[in-house]
Amino acid sequence: MSSTLADRARQIVLESDLVRKVALAKETAQLWHRRTLSLVRRSSPERMPDRPGRPPELQLLPPREMPLSWTSSSKVRLAAPCALTMP
Repeated sequence: MSSTLADRARQIVLESDLVRKVALAKETAQLWHRRTLSLVRRSSPERMPDRPGRPPELQLLPPREMPLSWTSSSKVRLAAPCALTMP
């Protein structure tokens, strides 16, 4: 595995499997908090990709077509008005 924060960030952005992407991000955060990742690159820096890795079956929808199943939760219904009124 890469030992720099920038290399790990690049790996996360390139990953197309969402489960693996989340696992890499959590692992990177743990390594960062343990202070085991370097900010200094030892080799020539690789550019960040122009596009992130995405699952092959990704379906992008406009906001009005997004499913609203999250609103059925009573906790969300209670929290939503609070979020709108909080400064």
